Amino acid sequence: MLAMLTKSIVLIVSLFLGSNASWSAAVIAVAPSAQTGSSTLGAAPAISRTLKGNVGAGLAHGTLALRLAGQIAPLCAPTLKASPKVLPSPQVTAFLERAQYVGISALRSDALPLAIPSAPQDSHPAALMAQLAQALAPLSVADVRKMPVQGLDSIARKIWDNQTALKPFEQPAESAAPDRQGGLSQGLHPAWEQGVFLPQTNAQPFPKDPLAVTVHRLSNGMTVYLSPNKQERRVYYEIAVRAGSRHDPLAATGMAHYLEHMQFKGTRHLGTVDFAAEKPHLDRITELYDKLFKTTDPKQREKLYSEINKASKAAAKYAVPNEIDKLYAEAGFTDINAHTDYEETVYEGNFPSNRAELWARTESERIENPIYRIFQPELEAVYEEYNTGQDDPDNGLWNAADAALFSGHPYGRDIIGLGEHLKNPSISRMQEFFRERYRPNNMAIFLSGDFDRDEMLPLIEKQFGRLKPAAIPPGPAGQVRPLRGVEKTELLYPAEEIVALGWQVPGHGHPDEDALLLMNVIMHNEQTGILDLSATKAQKVKEADASLDIRNEAGAWLAVASPKEGQTVEEAQAVLLEAVAKLKAGEFTEQDVQSILTNFEVGEKLRLENNQWRVSLMRRSYIQGQQWELASQRLERLRRVGKADIVRVANKYLGADHAVIYRRKGGHEADKVAKPKLTAVPIDPAKHSAAFRELSALPVKALTPRWLRRGAEYRSLSRAWGRLYWAPNKISDVFQLEFHFNMGTADDGRLPLAFDLLQLSGAGSLDADEFEKALYRLGAAMEIKLTDDKKYFIRLRGLDANFGETIKLVLRRFSEPNAAPGAFKQLLSIERGDRQDRKLDADQIFDALGEFAKHGKDSPILHEISARQLGELKETELKALLKSLAGMRRDVIYSGSRPAREVADLLSASQPGLEFKPPPPQTPDRLILPKKPRVVFAHQSGMAQALIGAYAADGVMDARELADESVFNNLMGHGMGGVYFQEMRESRALAYTAQGGYATGKRLGDDSSIAAFVGTQADKAKETMRLLRRLMLRPPLDAGRVSAAIRQAQEELLTESITFRDAPERVMEWRRRGLPGDMRKGMLKELRSYTPARLEAFVARFKKKPLTFFILADRDRIDIEALKKFGDFEERSVDELSPF
Repeated sequence: MLAMLTKSIVLIVSLFLGSNASWSAAVIAVAPSAQTGSSTLGAAPAISRTLKGNVGAGLAHGTLALRLAGQIAPLCAPTLKASPKVLPSPQVTAFLERAQYVGISALRSDALPLAIPSAPQDSHPAALMAQLAQALAPLSVADVRKMPVQGLDSIARKIWDNQTALKPFEQPAESAAPDRQGGLSQGLHPAWEQGVFLPQTNAQPFPKDPLAVTVHRLSNGMTVYLSPNKQERRVYYEIAVRAGSRHDPLAATGMAHYLEHMQFKGTRHLGTVDFAAEKPHLDRITELYDKLFKTTDPKQREKLYSEINKASKAAAKYAVPNEIDKLYAEAGFTDINAHTDYEETVYEGNFPSNRAELWARTESERIENPIYRIFQPELEAVYEEYNTGQDDPDNGLWNAADAALFSGHPYGRDIIGLGEHLKNPSISRMQEFFRERYRPNNMAIFLSGDFDRDEMLPLIEKQFGRLKPAAIPPGPAGQVRPLRGVEKTELLYPAEEIVALGWQVPGHGHPDEDALLLMNVIMHNEQTGILDLSATKAQKVKEADASLDIRNEAGAWLAVASPKEGQTVEEAQAVLLEAVAKLKAGEFTEQDVQSILTNFEVGEKLRLENNQWRVSLMRRSYIQGQQWELASQRLERLRRVGKADIVRVANKYLGADHAVIYRRKGGHEADKVAKPKLTAVPIDPAKHSAAFRELSALPVKALTPRWLRRGAEYRSLSRAWGRLYWAPNKISDVFQLEFHFNMGTADDGRLPLAFDLLQLSGAGSLDADEFEKALYRLGAAMEIKLTDDKKYFIRLRGLDANFGETIKLVLRRFSEPNAAPGAFKQLLSIERGDRQDRKLDADQIFDALGEFAKHGKDSPILHEISARQLGELKETELKALLKSLAGMRRDVIYSGSRPAREVADLLSASQPGLEFKPPPPQTPDRLILPKKPRVVFAHQSGMAQALIGAYAADGVMDARELADESVFNNLMGHGMGGVYFQEMRESRALAYTAQGGYATGKRLGDDSSIAAFVGTQADKAKETMRLLRRLMLRPPLDAGRVSAAIRQAQEELLTESITFRDAPERVMEWRRRGLPGDMRKGMLKELRSYTPARLEAFVARFKKKPLTFFILADRDRIDIEALKKFGDFEERSVDELSPF
């Protein structure tokens, strides 16, 4: 066995270093070519750099341990002629086995650093083995075999450090720009290979890869993942940087997140009309913030803020806010956004397939030449985001869990950073962080959509290949402190009570990762998990779930429960521990595991349809340091995991050492970041940079619009049970079906409880657990959902081969529900407790407040049954209501591989002999139209923010105004270039979230309205409302903004591709609104001749509309008298907004 292990390690080394390479190879280097000035690989004089201390820092985990194994393994080989065979100790043998196992994934990469530490002349492999044996001597063989990958690398690093001939790591100068005349360079630059994982490339997709991904390397080390998908004529992209909160400087946390915000502020060429004139003011702002960073005296800080404000106003004269977003919006880009996580910052979006050059030029420009202008307003937006998070009970719970489970590591703090650091931002530190980490060899591009690889790759090389690589420094040190016993944390929030139990598990790349994934799904999959059946559906608690959070260097598994009425968090904790004990005892079957794999396969097929999901799978493999070949085989790997593996990891990791977080009801004192005074940044919508005009004028290939054609992309069939809206799935054998009952609480206030009872019921002879397992074995899942107009529908997904059986099973549940004895009584008890919790949830209160403001006593929420009616309710009533739904005409949406008539016939056969009744008549949605402006206020104690909504009813919209609606919404509310975002956040920093537009009725005859929402600091409510009123009733119609909105509306229609999953629902919505099929063709014709005068006529009627504000805030933090000046004032209690 040892000989086979040695041979395997040596083989791996030769595969990736070449057959003539050895582990004592000299440093391979890059030197400038005297002839071309480009970088070439060859026998040039080596750059002097060897490794000590930093050896392996930042490399993919396991690489360093495998290198040490490679030095030692030949010593143990029976065929070695240079020295006699040496028998290693059992611990060393275990180390070699473990190093091979965890290191292969990291090593199977053309990114293997070419600078291999040379074994010093006075050091023999036997000396390395002796040191390794000494280091491992205190450990048992079992301990070595289960040692985490970080432990292996730590031991290897210490042994390298003991080799005195190894010199300190020297940072080399950046190599000259590569010559790209002949296409993509196949060479790598050792100067910047250190500290990064560069995945293995593959020019052709792997045979079993359903995404057909190819992985490529640019000449500067940037990695590119390509996955063509021709469903839509669009391309979804992400650009990921390994620069997350884990990499934040310890004295300046929140840096990665700050930088994410500032990367949208433009470049030397975009976002400015005169960078040369702007730069001195920007330099002054940087200088002042650096002084602020070091200043603690309040008076001095106030003076500095005053100077910053002055310099910001001077710089703003040259700035063009959010010009990148405006450029993208006019070109038909959508979903422009970014996010920061622990390991990454990611920039994302969706562009039309004919706009690849615009995308590549713009994105490479903002990586190469970012300028952090308009810093002060964005700083305040981050403050608002931080303060919002401090008010959020769920955010508080997860932050407490991270602090307990990842103590001693950067993972243990909030991604947004510490409040004390946010108060002292430093632009120069941000620039330094950018220079260190935003390097092409530390970044990757991911594309999925309609493109040709042979065209896309050279374009990416041309634009992104000019970015300069550099060595990436290691992130701040961090070692997760192991839990000892039961470690408890107490939280107080005015919210529902929750208990969370957390256990520490290994990070990504550990051999147990796949088994842990299936362990989590065995516990919670929303259908048949141990927690689902034994806790939630058994109603032992109000709700329970579980989650697996595996990060690169450590992980955690959490089980969470909210207690039911009359139950303590400690009692809910006991229910969770009981479920964990069942898991560890193996109280599940191999069939349960197989059902999970069936449903996982269905989920994988669904993800293949979505470009965003496809990209997220690629990105995760890159960030986690996993080769794509291995990542693409996830389902095959999971098939090798059995019940025994799951029980083993459960017992291994879910032991006595764990964290408990109790969130109890009570007052919460949040740490808030105070905002400095800010003068509004003037925004001139007519201004544009020369680069904007140049990029906007790039030639593009015209796209032919794609309209939905009846009989091809969709069909509509009428049957006794209702109407079927059908679309073909030509990609997979997975169907999705929805039953739309056209009923909500306004039609019957018992419906929410009826659907709750349905979820606790079986069907006919099957009890609830048997029903869930039968459905899950079929690869099917069922959800109960609400439409935007508060109507219920159920959504099913599953395999078309099991379509008929699935439908029969689900419809039988409606006609023959059979909840367990006592389930109904427990349901009512949990409902009573849930109603009290809803009165503490700001989002739910605000939703109820908005419905009351719009509908008064006809609010759909007020139609739910009262506390008295709840006490009188009978189980037989709810069962009869469910049975009536089974016999009611409904709209059915289907997308799958079965023909339309076959689907219709199967649905008919599933309900033989029923006489279907029509649903209740649909009452048009009427909004309150007051004679005068008004303000509806509700108090919520402890809120630092004020949630502000506003609307003005506009009657029933004429279908001929669809083009007007589109242009208006593009003007006001779409993305960062919209008026609401620009004026509220970009110019004045009044809010983190600001959105609005024209809201059309959902059905023919429903009222439409102009509407907006803003979340702001309570002391800024008056200023925010004044601005909101002006923007809603007298929207700015600057020529530049209006022209841009018209172009955006046109591009939306030209580039939109309605997928087969969305087509049936869109057709149903058009029919409900009285529209004759796909009306987009007529809209485009109107938009091509649309004029600003037409938009002026559309919005002119808004001026006289009486505006209604509805506001949720703490009355002690908001100026009530100021609110009264905006209209007739009425205050409503939380009890008045709901029937309970």
